[in-house]
Amino acid sequence: MVRGGGGGGRRGVGDFVAETGGGLGRAVLVNLQNDVIRMAMMLASTVSPAFVARGARKGSRQAVKCSAAADGRPVWFPGNAPPTHLDGSLPGDYGFDPLRIGADAKRLAWMQQAELQHARRAMAGVVGIVFQEGFRPDILWTEAGAQPVFGPPDMMSTQQDIYGLVAAQILLMGWAEHRRLYDIRSPGSCNEDPLPHRDMDGKKYAIPADSEVGYPGGRMFDPLGMASDKSKYAVLKVKEIKNGRLAMVAIVGFAAQASALHQGPIACLKQHLSDPGHNTIFNLY
Repeated sequence: MVRGGGGGGRRGVGDFVAETGGGLGRAVLVNLQNDVIRMAMMLASTVSPAFVARGARKGSRQAVKCSAAADGRPVWFPGNAPPTHLDGSLPGDYGFDPLRIGADAKRLAWMQQAELQHARRAMAGVVGIVFQEGFRPDILWTEAGAQPVFGPPDMMSTQQDIYGLVAAQILLMGWAEHRRLYDIRSPGSCNEDPLPHRDMDGKKYAIPADSEVGYPGGRMFDPLGMASDKSKYAVLKVKEIKNGRLAMVAIVGFAAQASALHQGPIACLKQHLSDPGHNTIFNLY
């Protein structure tokens, strides 16, 4: 397109052909077309077959990735194919394993149980931290363990409280973790209560024989029967691990707040809401 000098309007190729009498304009267009064809042929001759093959292989890999991600399974990075060892059978499996830690089947089973236990402890920790600050905002949660627990301060020292806490952890948690470890190594080996007491029917306490590792169920661990419906049970397992992952991130945030500001999560939230534009992590220092 060229701009005319008289009327200021736009003039096309057809106007140029008409003004030149038709013959000259057609000759110019034909020569221009031949030049474009020769340039395209020169560019095509410079492209090596190896480059074309690499482009074809790359295109095929992209097609495989798109087809793998388009099968209806959600992945953490849309359009990316998940690793082969993460087939979507685990709760909350979105194909995230950039370091391929779970490539070994035994290690994957161990890491799944480790994540599940850390998630549950983090959820309990988040609730405990928020509840403690709401009940006693004058005590920071990182210092709450140094406070006397059993009775007034003049009746029992903090040092005795620590000794009692350590003893309780070793006896109770050590026994429970020891049995959980053997259940991971040999699933179903710890389903029955080792203590001699029995229930009202005269039977020893035991979790269901078809229970999964990490999900014992039964009357002791599922008193409301939430796992009776298998379809809802699968959804609940995904919700649990999602909330657990969020709680683990929250615990890291709580620890960073306590270290930097010497405040709990509720106090930090109130401070941020009082002036959201200035009380942020970017102008902390």
